[in-house]
Amino acid sequence: MSGMLRGGKSKSQLSLASSGPPLEDALNEMKDQLNGLEQQLAELASQQDLEEGLAAQARVVDDKFGALTEKMEDELNHLSMRQTDELLALRKENEGSLKGSEEMLQRVDALAQQLAQLQGNVSGGFSDASARHQKAEDQLLATAEKLAKLEKLTATAERRCFELEAALTSGLSAQRAEAEAQLSRAMAHLSTRCEVLQGGLDGLTGDIALCTTTTEKRLEEGGARVEAELRRMQEALPELQQSIVQLEDRQAKTLESVDLDMQAHVAAMRLTVELAENVFTRSVVWQARGFKKRLHDLLHQEDQTIRSPGFFISALPEMKIELQMASRDDAGENTAFGPSLPLPGSCSVGVWAPAGLRACFRITAGEGAGAVSRRYEHAFHAEEGRRVDEAGRVLFVVQNFCRLNHIWIRREDRVRVSFEILDFEAAPM
Repeated sequence: MSGMLRGGKSKSQLSLASSGPPLEDALNEMKDQLNGLEQQLAELASQQDLEEGLAAQARVVDDKFGALTEKMEDELNHLSMRQTDELLALRKENEGSLKGSEEMLQRVDALAQQLAQLQGNVSGGFSDASARHQKAEDQLLATAEKLAKLEKLTATAERRCFELEAALTSGLSAQRAEAEAQLSRAMAHLSTRCEVLQGGLDGLTGDIALCTTTTEKRLEEGGARVEAELRRMQEALPELQQSIVQLEDRQAKTLESVDLDMQAHVAAMRLTVELAENVFTRSVVWQARGFKKRLHDLLHQEDQTIRSPGFFISALPEMKIELQMASRDDAGENTAFGPSLPLPGSCSVGVWAPAGLRACFRITAGEGAGAVSRRYEHAFHAEEGRRVDEAGRVLFVVQNFCRLNHIWIRREDRVRVSFEILDFEAAPM
């Protein structure tokens, strides 16, 4: 029993001793967190959103302070409950010891009763009874000594429990008071820092309000100036647009007149150059290349005619040659040069020349031995019934001039027609 009490005492002392470091660690952790919060508050002071950061940080500080307080209270309550459980366990052990002592007393009483019964029953064995009686008395004395020791140990254990409880209560009270004092100091320091930061925040708010007011005033003044300038520009805009339109019209008319003049000058210069280049030209040769495709396309058209590019000869105005794939019956003025009835496979040759020209000329179609060459003399007059184009040229047509297969050079897919002027007489231009 004494060994159990000593073991319980050692356990209580260890529990009391082990309660110190958690409290110190908690206090150190709280100090570190307070230092970290001060650093975060100092960093928040330099940021533009200082007011919101301080409010959020203050809430975080309050939450952490409340959490630390609850943690310390939970730690103290847990430590108190643990010490209380140990004291209750010690008391239960002592009560168990007392119950064991009472059982031993009951057994002693039972032995005394048995001894009395033995004394009454055994009258003949006095010496043996005396020995047993002495033995019983020895056992009774030993039991009484054990009971005295148990009572002493119980008193010592109770006293030790009261001492441990008093020491535990005193230590916990002192640690709690010290923790509360440190928290009060930390809160006072934090409150001072918050007041300083609040002062800086108020100054910053004033500066921002002043800057905002100045900016708004400048914006209003600038807006008024811009609106005035815009109104002035809008008032001048119609006049400017009208001036631009008039200027554009004048420029367009000027450019149109210049363009027409230039076109006329260019046409006159081109005509003069071409006439000058062909002053001594007496004949031209027209090569109608790709004749098969041209002929195929003509079969699907009404006007089955192939015309040459314009050409100049002997300083006369522009002339053209054409090939008609089918003879026409409307060329009464040319009946003297051939029948007007259409013939299968034949082609007609036409010459477009300026009105008022009287010329003697030769037309040759094809080349080599199969070439067909004929000489004509004709006066190109713009009479009623004659065909006249947009340039004032008059058409002279020779119906059924030759057969197409005689002048078509199939290996080169072309038709060759030449025009040679032998003599002419033209009206003054």
